[in-house]
Amino acid sequence: MSIKYQILVKEELLIDISTGSVDIECLNHLMQNIWLDQDFIHVRKIFSDIRGAKFNLTFDDIQNFLKIIAPQNGQIDAKWAILTNNPKDTALSMLLKEHPFFNSIIGIFSSLEACNQFLESNITESLLDEGSYHL
Repeated sequence: MSIKYQILVKEELLIDISTGSVDIECLNHLMQNIWLDQDFIHVRKIFSDIRGAKFNLTFDDIQNFLKIIAPQNGQIDAKWAILTNNPKDTALSMLLKEHPFFNSIIGIFSSLEACNQFLESNITESLLDEGSYHL
């Protein structure tokens, strides 16, 4: 299991990449690290690459995770693109998107090009492979 992330301050972009088996503890650990990162205040775009992950999450796990990550004030100025390539993880991502808070900010895509259009960014496969990641 591996979840790593990097924040590109100039681009206001958070990139996270999940590989292997991912459970709720992994997601909670990721969020704790991101929230403690001093550069997180600059993030307006989030890109999650879950193509290499196998999520072991229940419906209750997703619901509890949503309670943790949804801001208390109901306001966010960000977009979140999720890149996936299998039906199960797409369905799990749809559960996130169905939450009233995240409905208008999450896009779920099967290509990097579509993610870039949604985020108005220029993420490349080489950036994903060679970036400076934490965790």
